[in-house]
Amino acid sequence: MTLLVVSITVTQIPANLVAQELPNRLRELLPNLFSYVISFLVIFSYWTVHHSMFSTIRAYDRGLMWMNGLFLMFVAFLPFPTALLGEYGDQLLVVAIYAGSVAITRLMLSVICWYASSNYRLTAGCRVADPQSIMGE
Repeated sequence: MTLLVVSITVTQIPANLVAQELPNRLRELLPNLFSYVISFLVIFSYWTVHHSMFSTIRAYDRGLMWMNGLFLMFVAFLPFPTALLGEYGDQLLVVAIYAGSVAITRLMLSVICWYASSNYRLTAGCRVADPQSIMGE
């Protein structure tokens, strides 16, 4: 999540113009900050679901490790479409790239959930897909 903010930078302002230019430069960053907040909340929701799922998983195998690695790869990719959204959020292609990235990442969480819980393969007597088992109720 910390990598999301790396792409938000203020361009260099000559020292004698900082007081005049800084407010406008900061206002220009609002779309970038908005896309940062959206992506932070999306990744946070992934993290909470991931944490809840893995609290029910009692064993692992190579397949689960690879799927989890793919999930983390897609999470690590999200700063790129987030930066695009902040800069070019009015472009349909950029919105589609962002939405596709978020959807693929969420799909990987579903695949992990299905894989771990099918036939209770890696869970201790509960299905990961069961909302009550995820929420600990």
